Amino acid sequence: MQQERWEKFTKREQLGHISSELLRASSFENNNEVLYRGCLERVIDLVIGSLCDPKWKSLSYNLLFLHSELAQLYTGEKVGVLNIYNAL
Repeated sequence: MQQERWEKFTKREQLGHISSELLRASSFENNNEVLYRGCLERVIDLVIGSLCDPKWKSLSYNLLFLHSELAQLYTGEKVGVLNIYNAL
């Protein structure tokens, strides 16, 4: 999604899109590695988009932590997409 369009969403809407992609990833976590990784790539891109959005400036630490957790899922260092989803 283009950054300009992403920034038109409220923080709540952005979190909704991020959460939806995490739920989608959880449905593929144990049975389709290609789709699972694709979902994680999309959610990481959405988090990066939020990090670039000025409205998140005061909460950038939270987004950086989320990005770090997602990267660990992507590299296989962690498992359990739903744990991250539930933390949102």
